[in-house]
Amino acid sequence: MLTGCQGKFDYTFCHAIISLLNQRARITFDPLTNACMQRKLQGHCAGSANNTYGKSAQKELAVLRLIHRKNNVSRVELVELTGFSAGLITGITQSLIRKRLITETPGHTSAAGRRPIALSVRHDAAYVVGVDLGSFYLRVVVTDLHGKLLQKLQTETSLSEGRERVLERTFTAVRRAIKECGIPRDKIGGIGMAHSGIIDSAAGVVLSYPRPGQMTEWKNVPLRRMLEQEFAAPCILEDSVRAIAVAERCFGTETNLDDFVYVDVGMGIGAGIFLNGNLYEGFGGGAGEFGHMTVQENGPLCCCGNSGCLEMMASCGAIIHAARSAI
Repeated sequence: MLTGCQGKFDYTFCHAIISLLNQRARITFDPLTNACMQRKLQGHCAGSANNTYGKSAQKELAVLRLIHRKNNVSRVELVELTGFSAGLITGITQSLIRKRLITETPGHTSAAGRRPIALSVRHDAAYVVGVDLGSFYLRVVVTDLHGKLLQKLQTETSLSEGRERVLERTFTAVRRAIKECGIPRDKIGGIGMAHSGIIDSAAGVVLSYPRPGQMTEWKNVPLRRMLEQEFAAPCILEDSVRAIAVAERCFGTETNLDDFVYVDVGMGIGAGIFLNGNLYEGFGGGAGEFGHMTVQENGPLCCCGNSGCLEMMASCGAIIHAARSAI
């Protein structure tokens, strides 16, 4: 089990963005490449006779996933990992090189012989914007496909000003980050947003936001669609704690673990759960949302309407309140 506090978010946030843009591929790899590269591969297939994204492109995408996941992997290793023939792997990798999606690194001669040529995803094949819309701070970053931070902005969220003002500030920050990093808009592969509310990530909707004064403001908000309409790019909306769990799986200390639980304690309390290498979301996307589980009957009234919720007893907000009351 991993535990975390939102004070450490600078590390995870820069990497979580790469893990956000995700169509929930069953092959475990950095999900950003799936969304960004699928878009690019579709673009390359646009001139085909039937203009369809067919089986050959799906195989290319599967190989591309593995190359990104197993950085500096050889063609021989790809044959072993995929079960594809050597000829097919050669054809696919040459196609990906022509499309400027991957690059080769020559092997070096050693006492054991010459090492095979290594393959890796080009860092500049696409770029991604990430947004963390938190209770107190709004953070925006731009990274390349390897997670290198190119631009970072941070400002106060100011939830008290209302949802419309918060979203206006968010969209302005995204446009500013893209402009200041100097990346052309057509090179932005997608936008990922981590939100601290209750999220239906499949539908791209904020179901609610259990914070004081925010329950009605953020009820059933189609935030993913709003992002896509604003920026004309593939977007994904995810719960902030689940986003961090995905980041840990792809970039952090848990890259070799298929089963783990990440618990985050901030102004709220929640968890991200990985089972068999896949993010477990549960019925209605509610897995890990245990901050509003009643732990003390007749306890303090929570903004969600219940009494004695875990967040009212053990979150950072509860600890701060208890400390102030004791002074």
